[in-house]
Parts: sequence; C-alpha cells; structure tokens
Amino acid sequence: MNELITTKNTQVVASPVLQEINEIFDCTANTIQLNEMEQQAVVVNFSSKLYIVAAEIIWRRTIDILRDRLSFFGEEFIGDMLGYDKPIMADNISEQEAIELNCDVGFLKQNAKMELLHHAVQIKQYTSRKYQMVEQINITRNQAMALISDCIQYVLSDMTECTMLEFNNVRQRIKS
Repeated sequence: MNELITTKNTQVVASPVLQEINEIFDCTANTIQLNEMEQQAVVVNFSSKLYIVAAEIIWRRTIDILRDRLSFFGEEFIGDMLGYDKPIMADNISEQEAIELNCDVGFLKQNAKMELLHHAVQIKQYTSRKYQMVEQINITRNQAMALISDCIQYVLSDMTECTMLEFNNVRQRIKS
C-alpha cells in the first residue's frame, strides 16, 4: 500500500521496499521514495549487469528529492544561500549545489554530503559520451552498488517532511 503525504512544495511518497532491493544492496529500509516500477527497473538493470542504468535511475530520483526539499525554502532563500543577488529555482541549481545546500540546512550529514558529492562526479564521468563511446569505460558493479546503497541510505529511505521544520530557526542557524 502506498501512502502519499503532501506538503507545501514537496511530496513524500513512501512505498514498501521490494525484498530484492534490500537483498541486493544490503539495505534495511522499510519504505523508499521509489515506486514499485522504479524499484523493479533498478533490480532488473542491475541483475542484467546494466549497472550505469540502475545507478542513473537511483541518482536522478535522489537529486530530484534533494531539489524538492530545497524548493520548500523558496527561490529567494536558495539565491541567498548560493550568493546570488536574485532568486534561484531549485531545479536550476547543479547537483553539487543541491547536495551542499541540503547539508547546510540539515537534511544531510557531512559524511553523506561527502559520499554523494563523490557519486555526483562518478555519474557525470560514467555517463559522459567520452567514457561510453571513446574510452569504453563503464561503472563497475561495486561502484554502482555503493552509489545505490548510499542514495537509499541517505536520501531515498528518509521520509523527512519539510512542514515539520521550523523555517525561521533553520534560516537563523544558517546565517549564524
């Protein structure tokens, strides 16, 4: 049974974790922010040794969630945090900025930030045309497994709702 919880600017969709996800990626999550079809796609691609495809599915959803969480604070806040003199939409920031800002506002711990920034570089590298077509270098099973496990652990299994945060306290804490 899926549960949909709607918040101001974000949606947290909790789906039961397929047993195969927990087994393959050595996770202990009960719910995850992937629907059953997405989870099955990850399992099928990973089992078929299409590691980059499985990793990309997980990575795209992870980044979308991180950007959605930031959108709760508003475009002006995002622009301020990034040092711009104008509002910035969460969808227009880089993956690196999304990860760093999520750490700054407390959605991610420092270790999670470090791991996700590393995976951002990996995904960019392994999905580039140069690596796929010219150098024919692919992400390994272990690299994909680490990326997927980290995304599940740090973001996809976290059901934090933005409405539970006290915006003024967060903003004041960040400014200080």
